[in-house]
Amino acid sequence: MDLGGRTYCGTVSGLMNTGFGVAGVISPLLFGVMVDRLGSWVPSFMVGVGLLVVGVFAMAFLDATKMVDAPLAEAI
Repeated sequence: MDLGGRTYCGTVSGLMNTGFGVAGVISPLLFGVMVDRLGSWVPSFMVGVGLLVVGVFAMAFLDATKMVDAPLAEAI
C-alpha cells in the first residue's frame, strides 16, 4: 500500500473498505429519498458529480511518498 507501507497497509485497507461499504449503504438510500422528494434524478447525480470533484481535488493534494509515522490511536 502506498500510504501505509508494510506496517500500516492493513489499517489503510480496512479504513478504505469501511468507507466504501458505508457509502454503498448510504448513497442508494439518500438518492432514493432525493428522487422521491424532488421528483427528478438530476439533483442526485449533481451531488454525485460534486463528491467526485471533491475526491479529485483531495487526490491532487495527497502525497503518496509520505509514509504514516504513527498508528491512528497515537495520532489522536
